Amino acid sequence: MARQIIFHKYQGTENGFLIYDIRKNGGEMNDGLLHMIRSRNFGLDLDGILVGPYLVDGSLEMKMFDRQGHEVSMKKESTDVPISYMKEAGYLPGECPQTEQRPEKIYCWC
Repeated sequence: MARQIIFHKYQGTENGFLIYDIRKNGGEMNDGLLHMIRSRNFGLDLDGILVGPYLVDGSLEMKMFDRQGHEVSMKKESTDVPISYMKEAGYLPGECPQTEQRPEKIYCWC
């Protein structure tokens, strides 16, 4: 039986992403799934795929993959998409967030 996978498409100020929510899909995105998405042009004309959210040391994090499927660092101008998604999905309260970029990480808090 085929597995149903839920994706969300989000367009930010400058960037658009396909979002794979590991909690709603019941598991991690693997290389095979990432390859299938790229080869079938799901999310065509998007900047990449966001995967998460992960709970790491009490913080929510999302991984970002570029169009070629390589994990890349998130830039400040890319943060509006994961923040909007996490608010809408109920992971962040409505009054959040404030953001700050530090080397290799973007922090957001309420």
